[in-house]
Amino acid sequence: MSGRGVPPPPTRFPSNANLSAAPQQALPARNYGARTGVATNSVQRMEVTNRRFLNGTPGFRASVKIGLNEEGRCGSFRRVRQWVITNPVRGFIVQKVIREFDVYDAKSEMKINERWLDDYVRDPASSVHGNIREYWEAWQVDESGKVSHGREDTFGLCSIIQWNGIEQFDPQIHIKYSTFGRYMTAGVALYLQGEIPGNIFKPNAIVCAGGLPSTGTKPNLYGFNVLAAAVNYAVYVSWDSRPSGPNGAWLADKDGWSTVTARHV
Repeated sequence: MSGRGVPPPPTRFPSNANLSAAPQQALPARNYGARTGVATNSVQRMEVTNRRFLNGTPGFRASVKIGLNEEGRCGSFRRVRQWVITNPVRGFIVQKVIREFDVYDAKSEMKINERWLDDYVRDPASSVHGNIREYWEAWQVDESGKVSHGREDTFGLCSIIQWNGIEQFDPQIHIKYSTFGRYMTAGVALYLQGEIPGNIFKPNAIVCAGGLPSTGTKPNLYGFNVLAAAVNYAVYVSWDSRPSGPNGAWLADKDGWSTVTARHV
């Protein structure tokens, strides 16, 4: 997944990000496990192959690049991971990504339908793509373990505010009483043997995939050997631009900033 949009300045780089902490529940409790997995009807009965490989059992994981973590205003964040392959076999990684929004206008406290979020965000360099709720993306892995597209997987979101990207940015004007809400995104990835099926995954098919071969339709992946257990990742984001200080004071160093909890689950 690739981060979308350019969040307005300033951006905060936490030095003490704790990615191992248990995530706070960002959206109403639901059984996300049944929805987030690549293990839907297309692959749920796949099992890790028991074949013997000369170099040992293949494996893969995602390593978080903490130095690239970003947390900005009103939902803006970035988390970057890097795929790591052990005992590589030529194959591909396929990941299902889901996205869920729970966003409100801070003045009226009315919920903003996710399909309207792109109209709400006025900066032409940013886009929420709120109408995209789930998609699948893929990376090719060669015999040496090299992963295509720089082996990176980026989760991100732009600031959900009405700044137009042109006028001088002023938090008191463009952040205060803009939005509050929560956002959840999750990915479940599998490492499969073979080539990315080009008849299913097309480059740039899904804009949220950032140029990766992708599809918005549940892929039929029967016939591919699963080389390793699934890798799961979830990100929970919350923010509130309404004043939280004494006597209704707006705290510039607190109000509106995104709180992000991310972990492998």
